[in-house]
Amino acid sequence: MSAVLIGDPGGGVEPDTIPFGDFFVDAAPLPQPRSKGQLIQRKGTEPFIHIYTPSGTKGSHAKWRDAIWQAARIIMPKTELALPVKLTINIYVKRPQAMMGKKWPDGPILHTARGDLDNFEKAVMDALSPAKATKAKRARRGLWTDDALVCVKRGAKYYAAKAGPMGAYVRIDVVPLREEPESLFG
Repeated sequence: MSAVLIGDPGGGVEPDTIPFGDFFVDAAPLPQPRSKGQLIQRKGTEPFIHIYTPSGTKGSHAKWRDAIWQAARIIMPKTELALPVKLTINIYVKRPQAMMGKKWPDGPILHTARGDLDNFEKAVMDALSPAKATKAKRARRGLWTDDALVCVKRGAKYYAAKAGPMGAYVRIDVVPLREEPESLFG
């Protein structure tokens, strides 16, 4: 696992200027799993709803979030950001063997299969947010005070280039409170 500053090795975005910060997470990306609920009714007690993450997803997703956090440390400010943020996320998933033939381009190809873009983005945003202490781990500060600070978001998901890495390119720009809407998407 390594982190790279400035530029998108997947070929999607090449920044013109140095933004607040950008980095590449060199690991297989995973979408944030959806929590599920189940009504539990036990004899002699009040019914309640048990919220859980489906089995088989906790360990691998924890490793993915940790990889995001480790890569983000190269741009980590001394204090958590508390300003509006413009976030760009490009996801590069493993290219299927069927797309390795000569008829397919060498560069990234848009990914239209399962793994919704918003779930990939949510995993990145959650990894960059502060984490409260639990029995299993210590509290951890975030890149920002809350992911609610993300006011503008751009994202794309691709199959990785034939010789390119899987992972996520993340770019964070701090935007002024009084930014003109047209300039936010430039």
